[in-house]
Amino acid sequence: MLISLLCSLQSVVQSYNEVEDNINSSHFPQGFLFGTSTSSYQIEGAYLEDGKGLNNWDVFTHIPGNIINNENGDTADDHYHRYMEDIELLSSLGVNAYRFSISWARILPRGIYGEINPNGIIFYNKIIDNLLLRGTLLLIQAKQGGTIGIIVSILMYEPLEDEEWDRRAASRALAFHSGWALDPLVFGEYPTEMRHILGNQLPSFSDKEKSLIKGSLDFLGINHYSTLYAKDCLSFACSPESDRPISGFLETTGMRDDIPIGIPNFFVVPMGLEKIVDHISTKYPNMPLFITENGYSTTYKQNETMFDLLQDLNRVEYHKAYLTALLRAIK
Repeated sequence: MLISLLCSLQSVVQSYNEVEDNINSSHFPQGFLFGTSTSSYQIEGAYLEDGKGLNNWDVFTHIPGNIINNENGDTADDHYHRYMEDIELLSSLGVNAYRFSISWARILPRGIYGEINPNGIIFYNKIIDNLLLRGTLLLIQAKQGGTIGIIVSILMYEPLEDEEWDRRAASRALAFHSGWALDPLVFGEYPTEMRHILGNQLPSFSDKEKSLIKGSLDFLGINHYSTLYAKDCLSFACSPESDRPISGFLETTGMRDDIPIGIPNFFVVPMGLEKIVDHISTKYPNMPLFITENGYSTTYKQNETMFDLLQDLNRVEYHKAYLTALLRAIK
């Protein structure tokens, strides 16, 4: 069993893919966007340069003991100084979309109590201008008149047992973990599964509130990485943390009979992306959909060589499998 768990992701791809290893952008419909995504704190560094103020993470990571080895993002990828190199690399990948976040501590160093920092505005303007020169589409747009949406983190859920009660639990998991945020913005109401469990504990929207929030999205964004099992806690005993109405009376796990749902730790399940895209497209039809985050988290293992790390084969296989799953959903 241990040997099978340590095998390459290639076996997952081979068992799932019908698309050959040479999957590329030509397999996808015209107008499909391939992009990358970053987070300001994780890449920028320059945490006190050019008038930037402290954000929560700057403070938290500098308290001894909060982070392993007392590491922090003071330098990170040094994107603040090397953004031109990074944009060149981005362009060389051939992607046509880029989602990045703004460090508001760089724009408003003292929050609502101070002035706008012009250096922060200049920095992000330079990024936007150079991306546009390379024909890269920016997600919520460079000029007014763009689109507004929301991004939610969504896992896919499979019933722990192939029984009706766990199938209902998997449906509740989707409602409680993603429908809670999306349903009001699309339909003007919380999911029926939540109403059934929580009843009057959920607030009600007035007619005016419904008219304001219903249909207020131009697009949906989802961050999807993995898939878990869902177990019903209405009919069966669960841990105290899961056996609660706020959790939907369900328990989630990546294991069944000591066997992981996918490659362990990260629970790699390519079909989960296909299913979650099908779910979102069916439940919220005619809404433009962006997968704003998806990827593979690597952790260094003692038996890995520097060559293995540089080749990054597991991540390559991960993207092959998940892109094939996405292609199936599109078709």
